[in-house]
Amino acid sequence: GIFLPPAYLASSLLHTQEHHKEIMQKYNNLAIFGLMVSDTSHGRILRLPGGRPITIYNVNKTDVAKYVKGMAVITEAFFKAGAKSVFLPIHTMSEISRDEGVAKLVSKKIRAKDLDLQAFHPLGTCRMGADPSDAVCDPNGRVYGLDNVFISDGSIFPTSLGVNPMMTIMAAATKIGGYIDREVL
Repeated sequence: GIFLPPAYLASSLLHTQEHHKEIMQKYNNLAIFGLMVSDTSHGRILRLPGGRPITIYNVNKTDVAKYVKGMAVITEAFFKAGAKSVFLPIHTMSEISRDEGVAKLVSKKIRAKDLDLQAFHPLGTCRMGADPSDAVCDPNGRVYGLDNVFISDGSIFPTSLGVNPMMTIMAAATKIGGYIDREVL
């Protein structure tokens, strides 16, 4: 389970108007689970005319299946715990009742554009590597081409870790910090 403050939860529900208001009035009776998927989809950042960046991330069919399977497992757990309904991040099925059951979710064809996904642990935007042609920083976190700029957050990992990255990020930051202390300062 996870905790979402009311404002954050309100912005993630796909309901509107009175039904949204009714759900939020029962905030103290809601339970929330997050789903973490080790994705295989790829994205990129392009530069628009005028220099503004645009991020493109296309979720592939393999990852859609992972999201649906994970949502089915969580939905089933909620129903077994007594939930009357479950709110889903799916535009074509934003809520499923206990009477409908998980079968409704797993039998429906869900496409990437139907999903309302959020990223909590984005990784790989400034990947670390030994070759500056495909990495932003070297194995010590130093940005290629810059003497005293280091990166020590989750962006240095080349891909999704598949688990909450907090401990891995702390370990990498400790390693990079130690290098800076020994070799730079």
